[in-house]
Amino acid sequence: LKQGMPKSELMSRARLETGLFNKIIGQTAADGMLQATETAVWLADHTPQFSAEQRQLVDNLLAKFAQNPYATPSYKESLVALRRNEDLLTAIIDNGALLRLSQDVLLLPETFEKFVAWLREFAAEHRGVTVAQVRDAIGTSRKYALAMLEYADSRGITRRVGDERIVR
Repeated sequence: LKQGMPKSELMSRARLETGLFNKIIGQTAADGMLQATETAVWLADHTPQFSAEQRQLVDNLLAKFAQNPYATPSYKESLVALRRNEDLLTAIIDNGALLRLSQDVLLLPETFEKFVAWLREFAAEHRGVTVAQVRDAIGTSRKYALAMLEYADSRGITRRVGDERIVR
């Protein structure tokens, strides 16, 4: 279920010195043979595969997210829905089916995109937006409104100025 192998583990197994290892990873990534992040390496065509049972659990969970997009299951509730399979939840997040906005808040990517569209529209009429305005406008809790705004801050969509967020 993992997207890739930890770089440190691969380097240890390959028994290469850091400079040579990084050159090899860089060249094979440039050649399109593999992909790498700062922490993991995987074959370019690798995608984690779910069993039929796992796929059913994932589909059921994602349906809950679609049903109530701004009051979604928490991270812990999602784990319970996936029979406490943390690797499965990590795989769903890693493959982009869910966004992890904060420690406990998860959203569908399309929900966040709709939120950003609303945010830009709201910003066109107002100077900034507060957590309370987001909460009231989209009918969610403060926890979700704050997580969405902080995630927008981290993505450079907004920046915090006092109690408001200004859209960039």
